[in-house]
Amino acid sequence: MSNLPDWQDDKGMYAWLMAKLDDQLEAEMAEANKNADHSAVREWLASDGPALEVAELSDDVTKLRDRYPHLALFLHPMRLPRGKHRPSRRVNDYDFRVRAAAADVPRIRKLWQVHYRRRNRATGMPQVEKSPEFFAAARWEVDKDDVIRLRERGKPK
Repeated sequence: MSNLPDWQDDKGMYAWLMAKLDDQLEAEMAEANKNADHSAVREWLASDGPALEVAELSDDVTKLRDRYPHLALFLHPMRLPRGKHRPSRRVNDYDFRVRAAAADVPRIRKLWQVHYRRRNRATGMPQVEKSPEFFAAARWEVDKDDVIRLRERGKPK
């Protein structure tokens, strides 16, 4: 393929990888939505969806009690064991991006295997080449060490 960047060209490799990963994502989304029937989701959103979501996220079952008054006596937030508290449901954007970057690492290795017949770039001296973790971290604007840590141990810093 003539549009492949040189193996040692980090800037060209970054641009090529980002385009390929974006193409893969678009193809996966198109495949997932190809045969999707959204009518059930629309009906759920119109009827019970918001009340159920509020009850799940905040343990506030008042909307469900209002919607189903005949079940109001039975609708209560779940009890927790003694000494346990409900965790915060705040979404940590950085952790999400680290997980997305970690998920991109095997995709990058597969792209390299298919197009270059290599999976890893040399990290020894004198020529230091960027790793798949580096490119994934740059794509998601996170620290490379957090991506490596997540892939090795399963937990970001």
